[in-house]
Amino acid sequence: LVMQATPPRQRGLAASLMSVLWSAGWAAAALVSGWVQLRWGFAPVLLAASVAYIGSAAAILMLRSD
Repeated sequence: LVMQATPPRQRGLAASLMSVLWSAGWAAAALVSGWVQLRWGFAPVLLAASVAYIGSAAAILMLRSD
């Protein structure tokens, strides 16, 4: 979706930024998840993952296909 909305000359930069943000997101999520698991167990982590999956599914369903 990002590449469709990005002009051809800027797609390399967009791909690089997406890669950096993806890696940073994984690192931050692992850090926060580990801290939450040690403090409260797995229940909050599983609840957050469930909410994220439901939100993702809703966003995909609301995409317009022209």
